[in-house]
Amino acid sequence: MLHPQGAYVIDSRILFGKTIILPPLDAIISAHNAATQDPEGKVYFDDTIDLEPVVRKACAENDDETLSWLVFSAAQCPAFGIYETVIPKITCVPGIRTQAALAYFVQCAYLVERAMSQVDDIQSKHVIGCAHPVKAPSQFALPSPQHQAL
Repeated sequence: MLHPQGAYVIDSRILFGKTIILPPLDAIISAHNAATQDPEGKVYFDDTIDLEPVVRKACAENDDETLSWLVFSAAQCPAFGIYETVIPKITCVPGIRTQAALAYFVQCAYLVERAMSQVDDIQSKHVIGCAHPVKAPSQFALPSPQHQAL
């Protein structure tokens, strides 16, 4: 990967000058749009993206490489409609790359679930060796006025 995956969720347009930071996914979308005559069938990224047409085409053509990159992208950045328009729309597993990408997706989802349960557990208790409970982001005080201008 060329960029940290977390950077995607900040704003890839500002940070990297494009909407999709994974070059293979960017190439897949560009190829799909170039091959699609109907403007309604093209894929664009505004605030969200709908990759279902690309998933349908990849499954129809048993395109293992394309589908594996779509699944990998959903694991790296499930936000912005990527998860919703990729994972539930898969109707085939054309090869080992897609199979490996799906295994990776499941592992990522499992680890995120474990991390979130740890956060919930920590927030409900005191941190070991700390006299104060962990604060949720909404509980933090705003900076004093002299620091807000910085």
